[in-house]
Amino acid sequence: MITIGSVPYVNARPLVQRFDDDPALGIKVEYDVPSKLAQRLSAENWDVALVSSYFALASDLHVADGVGIISDGPVASVRVFSKVPFERVERLALDQSSMTSNALAQIILHEQFGVVPLTRTEPPNLESMLSSNDACVLIGDIGLETAADGLHVIDLGAAWNELTGLPFVWALWTGTPSPALVRSLNSAYEWSLSNWDRVVESAQTQSGWSLERVQSYLTSNVQFHFGEREKTGLSLFCDLLQDDNLTFPHVVTTSSEVVV
Repeated sequence: MITIGSVPYVNARPLVQRFDDDPALGIKVEYDVPSKLAQRLSAENWDVALVSSYFALASDLHVADGVGIISDGPVASVRVFSKVPFERVERLALDQSSMTSNALAQIILHEQFGVVPLTRTEPPNLESMLSSNDACVLIGDIGLETAADGLHVIDLGAAWNELTGLPFVWALWTGTPSPALVRSLNSAYEWSLSNWDRVVESAQTQSGWSLERVQSYLTSNVQFHFGEREKTGLSLFCDLLQDDNLTFPHVVTTSSEVVV
């Protein structure tokens, strides 16, 4: 039995539903938040985990080519909420569940608004995060569902697309994937395309959202093809991380080629 790790969010359903539905495939999915998946990938000797692109860039592991979690415009589920105009943000609360989103928020605030706020990592709760900070990052289902009444809001997927004209890569299957596992990961997504109603139904049960909301989110806000344009966006993210001194990424390699 192969064990792989995944985020527990709606946006991962098309990549993992087949494994949950068919144990005979021999692939078991363990679920955790992005920041914990990165730790468990090595600690528990998983073959791959659907970890943040930030971790993939900062590690010397390999990425399974072909699929990931990507947006090409508004992503809806990764947002910055602020009590003040963004050019006045001095203190930013980071979502403890996140790696990539926290880094991207700092890049957007710097590149678009010229600010470099002090940061601290906190549990994902809007009220508590904003009680002692000007702004906060919220991701995943919480990021999508949190009401923004009276606040300034940035959709980080939209902000990245406006800044660069490119898609943003949020998460990738990262680890030590064999060619057979890479094929299985891609086949799982292809299976989802042929069994879309099952994927949407499962995501609706998991999230409590309406079927219409799940359908809209999985077709309008996220996409799953990790191709050349997506690799170009990932490479630019890597460059900006280094420019802003947020990390010092290694080269990311797929099973067949260097991508950045």
